[in-house]
Amino acid sequence: MTSPVTIELSKPIEHNGKTIASLTLKEMTVADLCAADLVEGPTKKSAALLASMAGVPLPLILNLPIADYSLAMEAIDRMGEPAAPDGQTRSD
Repeated sequence: MTSPVTIELSKPIEHNGKTIASLTLKEMTVADLCAADLVEGPTKKSAALLASMAGVPLPLILNLPIADYSLAMEAIDRMGEPAAPDGQTRSD
């Protein structure tokens, strides 16, 4: 899967007076992994990684419905897969 990847949320999230209807995930960097290291607990680390890749504050991610969070985490997993010779990810 190539980046960036946009995840359409099942319902918009209100955060700091803004309505967020989607999250666009950029390619993961070491800085994103370091952002995850700043918090404790495996779920919160994953949420911090997602927040960093999407360029949004962690509290916004913590308020996502679990279905949207799961879709975003699946997208992150697919982004890390090597591309097959035909340009598709190996799981496509």
